[in-house]
Amino acid sequence: MRGPGAEGLPWDCKIYVYENDIELPLNESGFALCEIVRHQGAWMDHWRVFAPSDKPYVAQWLDSMQLDPNVNMKRMIATMAKNNLQLISPAYNSSYWELMHPAALPRKDNAIGRVTDFVEFQVSIFSRASFRCLQSVIEETPTIHLGWGVHFIFPKLCGARVGILDVMTQSKWRKEKLYDGKEAGREMVETLRMEVLSGGHKPGHRHDSPSWSFHEQPEAAATTEAATTGAAATTIITATTTKHNWSEPVQHNWIEPVTHNWSGTFEEEDTFEDTILFWKILAVPSVALLVGVVQKSSNNMPTCGTFLIFFGAQSFLTLYMKNVLSQSVVAHGLKGLPAPFAVTGMQLLVSFLVLVLLLKVSRTTTTSGMQYKPKGLESWNQLRATVGLAACFVLNIRPEQLELVLVGPFREPRDSLDRAFHRASCSSGCLILHLLDCTAAVAAAIQVTCLHYSCPSWHNFKHGAGCGQK
Repeated sequence: MRGPGAEGLPWDCKIYVYENDIELPLNESGFALCEIVRHQGAWMDHWRVFAPSDKPYVAQWLDSMQLDPNVNMKRMIATMAKNNLQLISPAYNSSYWELMHPAALPRKDNAIGRVTDFVEFQVSIFSRASFRCLQSVIEETPTIHLGWGVHFIFPKLCGARVGILDVMTQSKWRKEKLYDGKEAGREMVETLRMEVLSGGHKPGHRHDSPSWSFHEQPEAAATTEAATTGAAATTIITATTTKHNWSEPVQHNWIEPVTHNWSGTFEEEDTFEDTILFWKILAVPSVALLVGVVQKSSNNMPTCGTFLIFFGAQSFLTLYMKNVLSQSVVAHGLKGLPAPFAVTGMQLLVSFLVLVLLLKVSRTTTTSGMQYKPKGLESWNQLRATVGLAACFVLNIRPEQLELVLVGPFREPRDSLDRAFHRASCSSGCLILHLLDCTAAVAAAIQVTCLHYSCPSWHNFKHGAGCGQK
C-alpha cells in the first residue's frame, strides 16, 4: 500500500486471498490497514462479491503488479475529475498490448495521457458508478472468471470514457501465470461472443438506483461529485485494448495483438492548493518592491530600499523564467527545460534591452538630473579596470549555472523564490565590504568619508563607489 497509504487518502481496503490459510498463511498484523478476505475463485469471482462503499472511486490492484515511484494516486483521481474519465490506469512497462506502453504524446502543453477505447485492468481506478456497471456485466455472465475479454467490452457496454496516464507507469514483478492460459483464451472468446456478437449487454438494470446507469447520470453531476468529495476510494487487491467497430463482430486470431488507436490526449489541471501557493509566492517580491520604493523615496534608508527593489525585481524575473521553462515539454512525462546557459543569456539579454530602452528615454527628457550621461574611459588604468571587471563577470557566470541548472524541472514556485533570495543575498556582498571598510577605518581612528555606495547589478559590482580615506 505504498502508493495510496503514503498519500494520506481515506481508503477502505480489502485484500482478496484465493487460497486458504494453510496454503497461504498470512500475518494479518502486517496488513493492518486492510481487511483480508479468504475467497475461493479467480479474479472476476472476487469482483462479484465485492460491495463498494460510499466512496466515489474504486481502485483495483492485481497481486503481480507494482507501482513505479512516479505514480501518484491523488494526481490520478484529480486527472479523472478534470477529464471526465470513468477509468484511468498508469502506462504499463511490459504489457503484451502495445497500447498500454508509454506513448510519445504530441508536444501539447499539459498533455499527460491518452483517451483510448481500451485499458488493461492491472492497477486501475474506476469511478464507483462505472465499477458497479461492470459488476452487473460480470454478474449476468456466469462464464466470466479469469477476466480475459472484459477489458474489450467494458467501455462500450458501460459507456465509459477510459484513458492511459503516460506520465506514470506500473510494472509486473511476477511474469509466470498462475492460471491456465488456454482456458482464459476460451473464456475470452465466449465473453466476446455472448456480449458483443449477440447485440450487447444492457448493464445496470439489476440495480434499483438509477445512478448506477451511466446513461441516466448527468455528466456534470458526475464531474462535480468527483471534484468536490473528500473521500478517496475503495481498494481491491487481488491475485488484459485497440480501435473496435462495435457494430461489427470483432475478429481475433489470438496470436497477434489487435491494433488499437487512441482518439486524443487529456490534460492535468493545477490544483487549488497550487494556485494559492503561486499567489503567495508572488506576494513576497510584490511586498519587497513596495517597501523598497517607499524607503527609497523617503531618504531614510535608501540603501535598504535599493536592496529590496533589487530583490523584488530579480525575484519576478526568476519566477517568470521558471514558469516559461518549466512549461516546456521535453518528452512525454518530462516537462521542464534544464538550460542554465539559456536562462542566464535570456536574463542578460532582457536586462540589456530594458537598460538601453531606459537610457534612450532618459536622453529625451529635459528634466534636470534625469538624463544619463555616460563617462568615457580617460586612462589606461580605467581601461584595465573595465576589462578586469568584464573578466570577473565572465568568471561569475559559471557558479550561477550550477544554481540555475534545476530551474526547469522543479514544479513548486517556492524553489525559484529560494534561489532568487539566495542570489540576492550573494550579490549583497558589496554592502558587507562597505561596512567592513568603514568599520576598519573608524577603528584605526582615520577620518573616513563614506561616499555614496550603490548595490551592484545582478552579476557584478559597480566600480568607483565605496569608502575612501581623505
